[in-house]
Amino acid sequence: NEVAKLTGQMAELRQEMVDQLTERKNIFDQRLFAKDQLLIEMQIEFDQQLVEKQKSFDQQLAERQKAFDEQLLAKEKMFKQKLLAKGQLLAEKDQKERELDQTLLARDQIILEKNQLLLEKDQQLQKLREME
Repeated sequence: NEVAKLTGQMAELRQEMVDQLTERKNIFDQRLFAKDQLLIEMQIEFDQQLVEKQKSFDQQLAERQKAFDEQLLAKEKMFKQKLLAKGQLLAEKDQKERELDQTLLARDQIILEKNQLLLEKDQQLQKLREME
């Protein structure tokens, strides 16, 4: 009888321990489930923030690229204008050099003609002297 009573008490104790362990396991499972839910929510929020930051970054990058392209285009235009102006100045310089060359050629021609006249005059003077 005593053995049956002790066996019954041990069975009750075992059942209590099983119930306590089951309850603890259920609490643990609930906490684990809650943590998993929280992690999922945090991951979703993180992903959304990441997408927003990526969009913002892409927009800023596009704006900066546009500004850079505009600056580059303006500099290129200015460079072409300067190059064109330099080309015009060089053309004007070449024209002035050609004009100077023509002027010098004309001067040399006049000097040549003057020298020719002087030579002819000297020859005439020489003939006059010889005639005297």
